[in-house]
Amino acid sequence: AILAIAYNQNVLPIDGNIKRIFARYFGLDIPYENLDKEIMKIHIDFLNRPSDFCQGLMDFANTVCLAKNPKCENCPLKDSCVAHNFNKVDKLPQKKKRIEKKHMRMQGFICIKNNCIGLNLHKEGSLLGGLWNIPMKTLENDQYDYVVKHIFTHINLELCTKQVEDVECDEFIPLSELNNYPLSRLTRKAIMNYNLCPHFTYAIT
Repeated sequence: AILAIAYNQNVLPIDGNIKRIFARYFGLDIPYENLDKEIMKIHIDFLNRPSDFCQGLMDFANTVCLAKNPKCENCPLKDSCVAHNFNKVDKLPQKKKRIEKKHMRMQGFICIKNNCIGLNLHKEGSLLGGLWNIPMKTLENDQYDYVVKHIFTHINLELCTKQVEDVECDEFIPLSELNNYPLSRLTRKAIMNYNLCPHFTYAIT
């Protein structure tokens, strides 16, 4: 949207509003999750005015092609709209699939040595990939200090943390340098329970 509106580049932002307009107008009766790829295949003539086109679509979605009770009778595109012509306005776009969330309980370990804390760097593509985290494993007992709750797209996680004297980890990082590392929000919440470093913040990184 920034590229189109501010820099007048020939790009199309695809959010829920845009998906709704295109699904109805072109009759895209496909899974909601596939709409963005299908929309990208459609040739669009911006007429050298991508900024106006982008803002126009946003206004159109908020005033005419509404998610509920769209104003089809006042729509200037109704004669060429597939959904309107085939009485499928209330059926398009298809609804998102409901995601069944998993509930997980993990054990997290807080280990401090020489004013350093043991952390692991999660691999890209894994849960919390690319971020530093306290060591974790499947919960084996109910001996813990705190419970940190965190919600992911597909998982509701409870991390039961316990302070230990030693732990296997990738690196021991000085507590004074924690703000310089990309820590997950989950690990930040866990560490803050222990008041280990007064200058540590809960900034999102």
